[in-house]
Amino acid sequence: MVGALCIAVGRRPDAVCGKPHVDLAKILFAAEQITNPKETCLMVGDRLTTDVAFGNAAGCQSMLALSGIEGLADVEKALKEGNTALIPDYVAESLAVFLPR
Repeated sequence: MVGALCIAVGRRPDAVCGKPHVDLAKILFAAEQITNPKETCLMVGDRLTTDVAFGNAAGCQSMLALSGIEGLADVEKALKEGNTALIPDYVAESLAVFLPR
């Protein structure tokens, strides 16, 4: 969609706010005065190629929730291939890990 719009209007966008592009993260960090996202932010998602890649590219910690389409085999594949952009800091079965016990 972005490519089609670029051709139609004859210019590139100032920012792309879809994952895994980090433009949105930069805007949010500036608005919230976040200077060290690795210490204060955790990107949680169920896809390596969008959610985890976004969190890692933005300098956040990242967590893969195994409630989606991708699983541990995908993390192992990324590790084997040396694709550090897709390797989460944490892996959890579901978002239930955030519920109080």
